[in-house]
Amino acid sequence: MLRKTLALMLVLLLLPYAALGDTLQVDYQCLNEEAEAAFLTEHPGTSVEYGQFGFINTVNDLNTLLLTGQMKYDVFCETNVYTDYRQTMERGYCLDLSSSEVIRRAVACMYPAIAEQLTVDGKIYGLPCTIQFDLLRADGEVFRAMGYDESDVPKTCGDFLSFLEAWVVRQETEPESVQVFGAWDYTVYDETTYTVELSRLILEEAIRQQQAAGQALDFSDPSLEDALTRTRQIGQALSRIEPPSVSASDGEWRDNQPALFDRYSMNPWGTMADWGVSLRMSEEQPFTLPVLMRVAMVSAATEHPELALAYMERLAGGGMFVSWNEAFIYSDVAFVPAEDFDVTLTYLEQMVGMLEAIPMSPDTPITDLVQGSVLNGVYHDNFVYWYNAAHDEEQAEAVADMLEKYRQQLSHVEDWRYAISPAQVADYRACAGSLAFPVPSVFTPGNSQAQTFHTLLARFASGQLDAAHLLRELDRLAQMTALEAQ
Repeated sequence: MLRKTLALMLVLLLLPYAALGDTLQVDYQCLNEEAEAAFLTEHPGTSVEYGQFGFINTVNDLNTLLLTGQMKYDVFCETNVYTDYRQTMERGYCLDLSSSEVIRRAVACMYPAIAEQLTVDGKIYGLPCTIQFDLLRADGEVFRAMGYDESDVPKTCGDFLSFLEAWVVRQETEPESVQVFGAWDYTVYDETTYTVELSRLILEEAIRQQQAAGQALDFSDPSLEDALTRTRQIGQALSRIEPPSVSASDGEWRDNQPALFDRYSMNPWGTMADWGVSLRMSEEQPFTLPVLMRVAMVSAATEHPELALAYMERLAGGGMFVSWNEAFIYSDVAFVPAEDFDVTLTYLEQMVGMLEAIPMSPDTPITDLVQGSVLNGVYHDNFVYWYNAAHDEEQAEAVADMLEKYRQQLSHVEDWRYAISPAQVADYRACAGSLAFPVPSVFTPGNSQAQTFHTLLARFASGQLDAAHLLRELDRLAQMTALEAQ
């Protein structure tokens, strides 16, 4: 009898824990509130626990965690900014997701270059969470204001340097309040900053081109030496034209100046085909649109493969929602509507209607104007306020200006209908064949030679090294790292 009583007590004690169900451990970088809500609705009693996986510096660090069982997450994310996630897939550390019809259908709808990143030997191992673009872009509005057009946008490194050399001459003779690049940190901006930044951009493109061609890193190309020599001369000239700030207010003023080029063009807003700048060494090399993509994967060691697969199905969208990310991932997305566009339209229509209903003469009783019109309800107090303001000598002009402002906004309201318009999607589709997914090199931040790379660029910019010496050092470091990896 005592044994039965103890057994019953044990069952009762364990019931609350059993009722909790399974917990899926998910890297917070995979967080998607809509996907999580749908997943939990389909799996009552299951919980999702998010944690900070952190940024892994190299793919070897990531694979060590997976191989040794130290990866505690069922679902984790990695980005090609920090790791070559395809190596993780190829080495068998990820769960094959191909059994899911939902995931297969989703991947089939993606742009081919993106789908290829997620598959190995025909099997699907990941899904994109976010996608961004690392492309130097000319600002079309500033370009046109300076008398340029799309045909002037540089499409090779040589074109870019020639453009900058001509710009330097123009600024020295007829200066404009326009910068080459904006968004500087003026607390560290000095006479070497432009040279370092321009050199970095050129060398990173050279590395990307070699990766795309499946080549080992090699900096012996004579045209690269010539480009860097010109770059330092240009950088020194730009530092004279755009000298370091002398005060906080000066730096703030410069932040508000227009810039010819945007270094942080992370999202293509319908301007990549015409305004994207390429720093390839020649037109024989492909024009590439570098992609920074965060990919969700399931650990092959997960104890909850069915739940993890179900969570990944929700990340695939399942037709529940369309975000700007999905517009650049799925080829069947034609546009992305703007949130609350109808609310904005209604508000503008009501504000224009309200202000236009105010008579020029105060003879008409205000109650007659409000009664039975759209001005009833929440707009009544607003109408009374603007009615009184319109008949105040000091405020009447401001009311007229306000009406004109709302009329102007209403006349251009269609510009706000889309977060990403059909025309912008069409422009992106024109570039989709140029999508490239660079992987970290030894000089990428967080990798073995990143700090040395930055130090060498600083020494080059200050005149301590010439271009030939810089390139020899980079060659030496690349070869040494490759030997260490064997």
